[in-house]
Amino acid sequence: MIIRLLTCLMSCLAVFPATADDLLVRSQVIPEEAWIGQRVILQIDVLAPDAWAKISRFGNIELSGAYVLPPKDEGIRLQESVEGTAYSGQRYEISIYPQRSGSFELEMESLEVEVRTLGGNAGSVTRKATLPTVKFDSRVPPGAEGIPGLISTTRLTAEQEWEPQPGEMQVGNAMKRTIRLQAAGISGMAFEPLGQESIEGLALYPAQPRVDDRMERGTIEGSRVETFTYVAERSGSYTLPAIVLEWWDIEGESLERIELPGTSFKVARSSQGAAAGTAASLPGAWITVASLVILVLLALFFLRHAIADWWQNRLAARKQMEGYLFRLLEKSVRGADSKTIFGNLMRWLDSIEQSGRPARLEPFVTRYCAPPEQELIMQLQKAAMHDENPFPERKPLLRALGSARKRRKKERHEVTRASVALPLLNPEKNRKA
Repeated sequence: MIIRLLTCLMSCLAVFPATADDLLVRSQVIPEEAWIGQRVILQIDVLAPDAWAKISRFGNIELSGAYVLPPKDEGIRLQESVEGTAYSGQRYEISIYPQRSGSFELEMESLEVEVRTLGGNAGSVTRKATLPTVKFDSRVPPGAEGIPGLISTTRLTAEQEWEPQPGEMQVGNAMKRTIRLQAAGISGMAFEPLGQESIEGLALYPAQPRVDDRMERGTIEGSRVETFTYVAERSGSYTLPAIVLEWWDIEGESLERIELPGTSFKVARSSQGAAAGTAASLPGAWITVASLVILVLLALFFLRHAIADWWQNRLAARKQMEGYLFRLLEKSVRGADSKTIFGNLMRWLDSIEQSGRPARLEPFVTRYCAPPEQELIMQLQKAAMHDENPFPERKPLLRALGSARKRRKKERHEVTRASVALPLLNPEKNRKA
């Protein structure tokens, strides 16, 4: 009996997730001493004994004087043996880019770790954990004092593209300047925005920057693309300045410089002088359009009840039209009961009755239906009177009604043609009339 109790207790302990004290939480920074603008990797490992651990929430990560970018993926899976016990979990890498010299100290007390047991009785529980304090130092590269947004890397490239190529322009023309920055070991988020000063006579429209990071085998390569559009507002001579980028080469320990040359160009008046006139008249045109829109909206507001009544009357009139009522009749033949079909048939006959009196079924059937069709429609009348459902001959009834409608339309067309041609056959009588 005692042996069974011990066995049961050991089984329960095996499937219960690790407690917070059982968690193994480690941290280190690579490198511990970095240059300003260099990527510092904060490496965090979480492991649990006989279970699997991962960080479900990092909480708020802030470090004064540095950019901190949380991990973008699920991390790297770890499996280790500690004092004969199997541990497994995840490794995460947080990128830190120091922007000042001095010492940095990071504390994180709000780590939430999900611990999942392994095996057939798998379960999970969330534990609170504290990250061991992380410290590292940063220093300014020689000669780089006072350079804002310095990037320290092993490789940085910069390219620019003009569209169209710089040349003589006319008022109203536009030119794009696209600059692409790319660096190894640097996230695109770490690049500072490129400042462009406005130039009188040129309207400046910066596009939303495009930032992209490419991860491969633990390395990162980031890029940032910025596009500036210049629109010529006045004629004259203009110069767009060069863009100078300075960065620190970590391997060569040297301050490097990249210069993207600017350009000069002339803006001439439009060949017909229309560009300037159009630009000047745009505000007035917008005011006119806006005034018209406001007047239309006000008119619609005050006439809303009349418009609603007109629309309701239009819908009601449409529902009394011959075509609408015949389509309603066809729809009821396909799926409704005998009484509904017969009711829609009489409504349709009322819409085509010329005398103004209620329509009668027998004269219409006798005039426009063949004998088999007459018998089928009279069967529908009998079924409706005795509530016989469903009506068995739906498809033949549809064909019969369609044929009767075509014969009536043909007869009406011939009558109309005859009434038009009749005066031509009696010219003397027509003149007296």
